[in-house]
Amino acid sequence: MAQVTNYMAAERQANAAFYAAEVAKAAFPYPNDEHPDRSWHVNLPEITVEVPLPERGAVITPDIVVLEGTDKTAVFCGEVVMFKDDMEIEVETRWRPASRVSTLVVFVPVGNVKEAKQLIRRTRVNCLLYSYRWTPMGVDVSPVP
Repeated sequence: MAQVTNYMAAERQANAAFYAAEVAKAAFPYPNDEHPDRSWHVNLPEITVEVPLPERGAVITPDIVVLEGTDKTAVFCGEVVMFKDDMEIEVETRWRPASRVSTLVVFVPVGNVKEAKQLIRRTRVNCLLYSYRWTPMGVDVSPVP
């Protein structure tokens, strides 16, 4: 049973890395003409960018980080939700800390928008909510009103 669990965990991590990279490409098309000094980075499966928190020495590693300028300021932190079960846990451990250091963008599967909106309203996390879905052309990312 442990081998099955380890395989499932590895597969879930690989899927999360793929989803995060595809969502980042669609949502943050940087660098571009308007923002030539911005770049996006994905912290899955390995950490590539740490974002410092106001507390001395504390850092976070959001799924997606958009950096700007020569000082590499984090302008967006993105969290990609794959399973609605993860949302409750991630509010305090990942979403709220990220919302304190930059604009937080939470990406949820289109089928989980209702639950995500309710959770964000209830917990009062300051973020932008986007939905994503897979199409024959790739991932489609849309802002949620």
